[in-house]
Amino acid sequence: MILQLPTLEYNKNDSELSAVLELSAERKGKSVPRMDAIVASIAINNGCSLYTLDE
Repeated sequence: MILQLPTLEYNKNDSELSAVLELSAERKGKSVPRMDAIVASIAINNGCSLYTLDE
């Protein structure tokens, strides 16, 4: 059995939020890889949970 998950599109709202997330981290002296900010913004804007093994 293959699990099928929906595909979420990247849109302008996600783009704006990912920029805010990156800037917020930068102001705290931290660096967030752009792709991580993009994935996080898509998850947040779609009400999804996001799990990671990154530290």
